[in-house]
Amino acid sequence: MIDLLDDPDAGTVLRHFHKTSKTTAVLCHGPISLLAPLPNASEVVDALKAGDTAGARAKTQDWIYSGYKMTIFSTAEEQQREPIEIGGKVFFYPDFALRAAGGDVSVVAPWKSYVLQDREVISGQNAFSDEVLLKLLLPGTRGEERSESVKAIKPKSESARFQRIDASSTFGAMPSLQGMIMPASWNQNRLTTKLGIEYPLIQGPLGGLSSQRLAAAVSNFGGLGSFGAHSLPPNAIKDVIAEIRSLTSKPFAMNLWVSMEDEGARTADENGFNRSLAPLVVDLAALGAPRPTYQPYSPKRFEDQARVLLDANVPAFSFIFGIPARQILDECRAKGIVTIGTATTPDEAAALQEAGVNAIVASGFEAGGHRGSFLRPAEDSLTGTLSLVPQVVDIVDVPVIAAGGIGDARGVIAALALGAEAVQMGTVFLACEGSGASRLHRETLRRRNAGHTALTKGFTGRLARAVHNRVMEDLDRNGTEILPYPLQRELVRNLAIAAEAAGRADLVPMWAGQSANLSTCTDVSAFLTSLVEDVSEIAGPIIQWSAARREKQTLK
Repeated sequence: MIDLLDDPDAGTVLRHFHKTSKTTAVLCHGPISLLAPLPNASEVVDALKAGDTAGARAKTQDWIYSGYKMTIFSTAEEQQREPIEIGGKVFFYPDFALRAAGGDVSVVAPWKSYVLQDREVISGQNAFSDEVLLKLLLPGTRGEERSESVKAIKPKSESARFQRIDASSTFGAMPSLQGMIMPASWNQNRLTTKLGIEYPLIQGPLGGLSSQRLAAAVSNFGGLGSFGAHSLPPNAIKDVIAEIRSLTSKPFAMNLWVSMEDEGARTADENGFNRSLAPLVVDLAALGAPRPTYQPYSPKRFEDQARVLLDANVPAFSFIFGIPARQILDECRAKGIVTIGTATTPDEAAALQEAGVNAIVASGFEAGGHRGSFLRPAEDSLTGTLSLVPQVVDIVDVPVIAAGGIGDARGVIAALALGAEAVQMGTVFLACEGSGASRLHRETLRRRNAGHTALTKGFTGRLARAVHNRVMEDLDRNGTEILPYPLQRELVRNLAIAAEAAGRADLVPMWAGQSANLSTCTDVSAFLTSLVEDVSEIAGPIIQWSAARREKQTLK
């Protein structure tokens, strides 16, 4: 932890720290909390003003904190984001400087009564750092015991934890350190700050039912719109990103599948294709659709798709079915792309945190669409949202996003009580105008009598949740041969296209979660406005209770 209040040796401290670590925290004090003047600062400001983000970042490569992962604690309610000029020299507020340098930065304000434990601590020549901060962290340590300009305390463990301290009993009345960290309102937390969004509401990526219009509408409202691009070739993904950016200037997420095929996809032959086609032949004929013919499998590579997202410098990159290679995640960090992994079990969440993702979606089995499990088979990874979210919250330090069965304000409140910092909702948005779902699909959801949902491999070859209907029954019968993903998906799509045109909902894969009957959304803005109003009535006390409970657990 570095205290930068009027510290002439801030540069020295940071350089010392840079030799040993790329992770730190900064304690800032109000609107005068500035970093020391930086190399090329004026040039960087000019580049940023001209909108040349890449050029600005290129000029910061020799900055000592380039690439830092930093949490900023502030005693101020707000941090100035823009650089300012004093005496002919340009100064940066910490969060702006780190973002400009491609660092991974989040801000917690106000700091008040929390200190960072189990992390290397450094202070410079400053009375607050020496006499207060160090004493809080190491009772009995006096300022004069530090070295001339730097006091370094080695970490006790690899993880950092927040611990509340009673500043008044130790140092007397200190208003800036009393009380708990509480957001100004329920909708602001470290995840919303990281993503740059107004509300902790994330639209699920919806796989092949995504649309640019829907993603932009959610983002424009203040949530995080998402687009599922796993089925698209790289050039098409590039076009999608461009279109979303033409519809919104707000942050959005692009979603990919790390695992793009299952075992046997590359060796499947025409005989296997015909055996899997057999249960669909009668319905295809009844609809007047042509009989599908075997086509050799043409694979898509996740790495090629991810390269498009990296080159486009998308605001957020979410993914399921695994963890991207370290090189991809490292490049995301360097570019300031927020990474959001998906876990269906606590073990998967732990693996995602170890890989260094910025946030984790805890996806309960109530969720519609595919189960994105990757450590064990999906059938052995079925944990409900109510059980999964608190387990994940308890074992990871990054923000947790609850997903699965959340269809209205009641689900959002429940997720916040469980410790989630955001929710991801998918099925409810499928019913909205502008989603990629067909008219038949949207109308089925809006009737609020879609019936029960079930998990099946019959639609794609991978376990997924959809409305139970006749075609699901046909494909789930014993003895039916299912092709490996994505071959089964392409096969069933032939029937789905013809059935949708004929208005046959019983023959279409109707992707939906277990709360499908809560889907009432027709207009995105109207739905989100109502949702925010409902959540706002009670969310504040719920979040305070959840934070206090987690604090008690941490101190045990």
